[in-house]
Amino acid sequence: MFYRMIFMLSLLATNLHGATVNDTSNVLIYGDSVQVSSEVNISLNIKAGQNIPVSIMVTHDKNTTIDSSSFKMGNKVLIANFVQNVAMPSNANLIVSVYHTDLEGLPAGSQILPPISVKVNGREYQAPPLTLVIDQ
Repeated sequence: MFYRMIFMLSLLATNLHGATVNDTSNVLIYGDSVQVSSEVNISLNIKAGQNIPVSIMVTHDKNTTIDSSSFKMGNKVLIANFVQNVAMPSNANLIVSVYHTDLEGLPAGSQILPPISVKVNGREYQAPPLTLVIDQ
C-alpha cells in the first residue's frame, strides 16, 4: 500500500511536468519515518545531451525539517524546487514532500545515475541509483 501511494503521488508530481513515470526506485529506512525516492521521467524520449527531469519524494513526519539546500547527487549539489506537500491518508503525521530537479544531459546509451541524497533533521538519507537509457 505504501509503495502504491508513493507511485500515485509520483504520477501526480510528474504530471505537473508533462511526463509520466517510467523508472522508479525507493528505499525504506526501517525503524525511521523517512523515505526518499527518486524517479526519472523518460517518456519524453530523452536524447543525448538533453536535460533529465527528475522527481524526488521525501516521506517524513510533518514535524521534521527538510534541508532544501542539501540535495546532492554524489558530490554535486542539486537545485531541487519544491512542488508540493501531500498528506498521507494512512498516517496523519506523515507527509510526502515532492521536489523537482533537472540533471545535466548524458551521452547516449544505458546510464546509471548515482543516488540522490537529502538531509532531514540533519541526517542524510538517499534513494538508490537510477538506471535509464538515453537515446541518440
